[in-house]
Amino acid sequence: MEKADCIIIGAGIAGASVGFHLAQKGLSVIILEKESSAGYHSTGRSAVFFRGSHGLPHVRILTWASKKFFESPPEIFQHPLTTPRMALFIARKEKKDLLEKWFLKNQSPELSLRKISVEEALEFVPILKKESVDGGGIIETTGKDIHQPELLQGFLKGVIQNGGKIYFNTPVSHIEKQQIGWRVEGAKGLYVGNVLINAAGAWADEVAKQASIKPLGIVPKKRTVITFDPPPDYSIIHWPMVIEIGEEFYFKPHHNEILASPADQTPSIPCDAKPDESDCMLAQKRIEKATRLKIQKINRKWAGLRSFVKDQIPVIGFDPEKAGFFWVAALGGSGIETSPAVGEISSCLITSEALPDHYSHLNIELEHYSPIRLKQE
Repeated sequence: MEKADCIIIGAGIAGASVGFHLAQKGLSVIILEKESSAGYHSTGRSAVFFRGSHGLPHVRILTWASKKFFESPPEIFQHPLTTPRMALFIARKEKKDLLEKWFLKNQSPELSLRKISVEEALEFVPILKKESVDGGGIIETTGKDIHQPELLQGFLKGVIQNGGKIYFNTPVSHIEKQQIGWRVEGAKGLYVGNVLINAAGAWADEVAKQASIKPLGIVPKKRTVITFDPPPDYSIIHWPMVIEIGEEFYFKPHHNEILASPADQTPSIPCDAKPDESDCMLAQKRIEKATRLKIQKINRKWAGLRSFVKDQIPVIGFDPEKAGFFWVAALGGSGIETSPAVGEISSCLITSEALPDHYSHLNIELEHYSPIRLKQE
């Protein structure tokens, strides 16, 4: 039997970040992961982009709270975690009003949103058809590509360097709250901890059921991604991420390819998500309709699960049913870009510490993230 202050189920970006921040505070940490590697599911299949305009207001606060970490990470992160990349929001003429409403709702000094002309949009991304931007364009200048492997591995390295342990190929078979703490049976042994942290992604409700705790109604939703070669005679390295304002598609440079998605959100059971051919074809169709591209070949395709609760706000906090059961779940499509703040906030809640000073200007109200809100309905 192994003992630790905290046992974390799940070695995706959420579990890794929480483990990193807890270990930094001197707590002993054990992370249990059922797959053979970290970030196998949602984390490893994300479009990994940071933009302050993404998601609902309570999600955006977590993104902005993470900005400082991305710009000045701890020394254990040996390489930069982000590369600047703007985001370009486009609209056809029939969606001009939608674009204007989005602009009025989101403009702020932090976001640096700027309306641009059709001509400017075509200068940014010359493959766009004029009719795909004749309703207008908006540039968000503070966007960034996130280097997910460096971020995830840095979190895990921090756990290990501070004495933590990570066990792969270790599915959990039984969870029980006992007087000695949380008793967790895994494929490789028995683990006991004072706090059990549920960072199991799409499986978070299943973990709760194992612990005899009422689930939150988490719904995993599948998103499909394809990649293809860029057109010849174009340098795509500085192109922004292009996002259709109605979220019919997005695309962006991804290494030497273009990464694209139809922005699908198909409800799913927790699973090793696979792309449907129809969704891949839909992505191709929408990109070809908006651009002058003719995609000859899809190089790669994959799908990942983005998990949500009813109000689409992440769940961070202790469950009211049993002491010491802590949720870090339902992060939607924002798990990577919010991970530094989610991990730090979680560690402060677990240790009953106040949030650091750099959170003071954000006016974060932690009750909005608590699982209690979902159990009062």
